[in-house]
Amino acid sequence: MRILIYFPLFYLFFLNVAQAQLYVSNTGVNTGNCQNINNPCSLPHALSVAGPQSVIQMIPGIYTFNNTVNITIPVKIMRYGFSGDVIIDGSNWSLAFPGDQSLFTINNTDNVTIENLFFQNRIDTGANAILIEGACNNILIDSCSIRNIGWRSNDLVTKPIDGALDNAHAILVKGTAQQPIKNLTIRNTKVINCAPGFSEAITLVGNVDSSLLENNVLDSIQNIGIGIAGGYDWVNTDRSVNRARNIIVRRNKVSRVMSAISPGAGIYIDGSNNCIIERNEVFKCGVGISLGAERIILPGGLKVNHNIIRSNLIHHNVTAGMVLGANFDSNHTNFVTNSVVANNILFHNRTGEAINGIFSIGGFSLGDLSSIYTGEIALQNSDTTLLINNVIFPTDDRQMIVAGPMQIIRHFSSDYNLYYSNGSQYPFRSTISALPLNITYPLVFNDSIFSGSGIMSFQGWKDSTALDANSLNLSPQFLDTTTFTPVAASPLINNGAPNYGVAYCGISDYPGNNRYYNHIDIGAVELQANPTSVFDVNSIAHDKVILYPNPANTTLTLLINDNSLLNTTAILLDSKGSVVFVQKIHTVHQFINIKNLTQGLYLIRFANGEVHRLIRE
Repeated sequence: MRILIYFPLFYLFFLNVAQAQLYVSNTGVNTGNCQNINNPCSLPHALSVAGPQSVIQMIPGIYTFNNTVNITIPVKIMRYGFSGDVIIDGSNWSLAFPGDQSLFTINNTDNVTIENLFFQNRIDTGANAILIEGACNNILIDSCSIRNIGWRSNDLVTKPIDGALDNAHAILVKGTAQQPIKNLTIRNTKVINCAPGFSEAITLVGNVDSSLLENNVLDSIQNIGIGIAGGYDWVNTDRSVNRARNIIVRRNKVSRVMSAISPGAGIYIDGSNNCIIERNEVFKCGVGISLGAERIILPGGLKVNHNIIRSNLIHHNVTAGMVLGANFDSNHTNFVTNSVVANNILFHNRTGEAINGIFSIGGFSLGDLSSIYTGEIALQNSDTTLLINNVIFPTDDRQMIVAGPMQIIRHFSSDYNLYYSNGSQYPFRSTISALPLNITYPLVFNDSIFSGSGIMSFQGWKDSTALDANSLNLSPQFLDTTTFTPVAASPLINNGAPNYGVAYCGISDYPGNNRYYNHIDIGAVELQANPTSVFDVNSIAHDKVILYPNPANTTLTLLINDNSLLNTTAILLDSKGSVVFVQKIHTVHQFINIKNLTQGLYLIRFANGEVHRLIRE
């Protein structure tokens, strides 16, 4: 009996201490238990006496730190009350502490929340407002503001020189351990006027898994806004885990991101796996969204695989709306694979506009770079890409799709898109000239070799590539170009790919309205007209496998929405039930070459028992 009574009493006592409310101020003392609001402590002292799950409430004011604040226990740090700013200021940082250059650091600690704080004025090489590193779980950064963090002042024009030193971050999440940083959420946070040098304002790099960046605002940033990265040995030498993966970047607004070194991306997926980039607005950046791989994949490393970019508004960026593919390497070993680009709006990119005081890159004006070398979509080294249900609308005579020199683009599939231009009649460029202008290199596109500067019309694109059979070349008829809502008579309505998988288009459109599973619209905004056919958990059971296109004549794509079917086989049967061939399913959109099949009806049987009809026309 004594043991049974003692345990719950101890447990209740522990909870009472662990969840204590602690109070701090910018004039707080370094003594006491910090639980009396009339006698607040300093923040470092509060952290030294806090128990697990304590709540530290910071009274509004300016807190000037000259050394990093280390957070080593599960704790919530938040603003006290409902008004006033808690400003964490790094103006008086001491050079006597040459180690950690971050205002706040969370290292190998779980269950930490930072809420409603304002970080500013941390200027130095390697400076960060918030650093999260090691192995952490359940970290929340919520409703914070970060400004004037940089490798040198908030200078957005000066070129950084030293790639190892000239870096800074508003938030750096660095997965350096064998165990990942997991369940990290950064939401409702503003990052303004920061100069990361060669880096990004918000970076997730290395062993980072299953995390969310949602509803943040980034504006006036040098180089790159949001970076999700992997493959960098300086972060983690274990190649089997050195990739940020299963990251969702959703509903962020990113603008005015540019570098004097190269066109910076608003959102950059660099060597990451299984990421979803959805429902973001990216505008007035060097590049809108980039999906690539800077680091060559070495033996034992993870591939850059299975990323989805969907339902984003990508408009009025400087040189390209989207760049898709790995950086060039002479051995052609670096590829971005199994990518889906669905239901985005790419509108009037390639503006050539000066951003953040930058007018040229490498001696070329932004106007020249935007008019010659990029498209609404620029393709680089990639394998197995699906481009579907997008609106691609360049301005004037700009190109829609450009494939760069010395690139290899394999298994590229596109259909049910809408292409429109009020200028050029030749909006597709099969290759572009490399510098100097009179030298061209071959391009390998779906096993065909192009050389020279081949510019094609929409029909020429369709004829030469056998792509976009069901795509449209009509005005999208937007109600306006702020919300990009289609008018009732728009050709976007109900003209997306039929029976389209929710795994690719998502349940919600850009504003957050329901998608309609039988009559999906082209583009990021679904016209709300038929509320009886929205996506829900009961309506997508039939979507485990989709055949696309069907009928087909050369290449069939299997869209797999059930991962249990991966590494199983699909059996193709003729109309008499005889086995024609057996296809191993390796990826979530598997290509099958059917050009040697005779015309007629076929059946495809899958390991889960589903049987689908295929018409070879």
